Amino acid sequence: SNIMNKEILQASFEGNDLVVSDIYFTDFRSANLENSDFSNSDLSFVLFNKANLSGANLSNTNLYGVDLTDANLLNADLSGAILDYATLNCVNHEICN
Repeated sequence: SNIMNKEILQASFEGNDLVVSDIYFTDFRSANLENSDFSNSDLSFVLFNKANLSGANLSNTNLYGVDLTDANLLNADLSGAILDYATLNCVNHEICN
């Protein structure tokens, strides 16, 4: 399923509560996405400002142009993720500036 051009602000999705394959230009500011599985998804240009992505599976995910400003990536799996043009001002992960 796809989500495009939506604002999902301060929402809470944990584990398998949110299952999608493609999300474009969507706003997840301050959302709780702890332990979410976004593996193998296309998340191009998604806003994750101040989102809780701790424990999230972002492996092999297209994160082209995403904004991770102040996002919590503690124990998140970003192996194989595409991070071209991503804003990496996040916290708690080796990819963060």
